[in-house]
Amino acid sequence: MGLKQPLWEQAALVAERPDVFEVQFTTGEFGWVVVHLDGIELDELGELTLEAWYLTVPDELRESAPTPAALISA
Repeated sequence: MGLKQPLWEQAALVAERPDVFEVQFTTGEFGWVVVHLDGIELDELGELTLEAWYLTVPDELRESAPTPAALISA
């Protein structure tokens, strides 16, 4: 699974747990990380997915943001 992150977050995730995260690619001020799903807890994946959503979604949709719990139960 690939997730959009700020470059500093991409670097931190990969440095902290290279067995779970790897650099997919970077563009501008953002980088995508590959997440190896067998190495991550569902609640952390929900948080990272929501963060990636916030980085991508148009401003008018941010008001109806899902919660991490809603992402997990979906």
